Amino acid sequence: SYHRLLKNENKRKTIVVYWILHSVLAIGFVLNFALFFTGTQWGNVSLVIRYVAALTAGFFLYSIAMFVIKDIFNFLSKFIKFPHFSRKIGRALIKGGMLIAACSMLISIYGVVNAKTFQVVEYKVSLDKKSSTLDHLHIEFISDAHLGSAINASDLKKIVDKINAQEHEMVVIGGDFFDDGTSQVLKEQAGSILAGLK
Repeated sequence: SYHRLLKNENKRKTIVVYWILHSVLAIGFVLNFALFFTGTQWGNVSLVIRYVAALTAGFFLYSIAMFVIKDIFNFLSKFIKFPHFSRKIGRALIKGGMLIAACSMLISIYGVVNAKTFQVVEYKVSLDKKSSTLDHLHIEFISDAHLGSAINASDLKKIVDKINAQEHEMVVIGGDFFDDGTSQVLKEQAGSILAGLK
């Protein structure tokens, strides 16, 4: 879809920017798979590659979704008379592929930033256990850290500090804490950091 839109635009600067961005995202995505399956680590370079790969996955996922919406809107507009503002939005989506690209990239960037924003979410669960002697039990639960993919050692330290700031009786660590590509060094660092849980 992007190739077709560029062909219609026929603007040299836009085409150059697109192919540079397209190449960087594609190379980053491929390199991330290579590093993941070989377990190779290149320090901060690996981190940059992971971010590029995350942006790539998000960018193309949201682009596909938006192009589908655009095509549905375009199809329906042949049979349904939309209000004036809706027609303007529809035309912008149909003709402005760069709008879709920009929106997809912004959403992807937000996703990466959001992955680095650690929040405590509280759930209250009541269990009808007459044999229990407990009135309450405060449990801190962490899962899906994907250490090495989503977060690094310094991020994990922030998570541990945030957990320790809460009043709890128990800490439970759920699945997907490590990935296949998590380096042994990072696993050892994680062990030391998690030992700081109170």
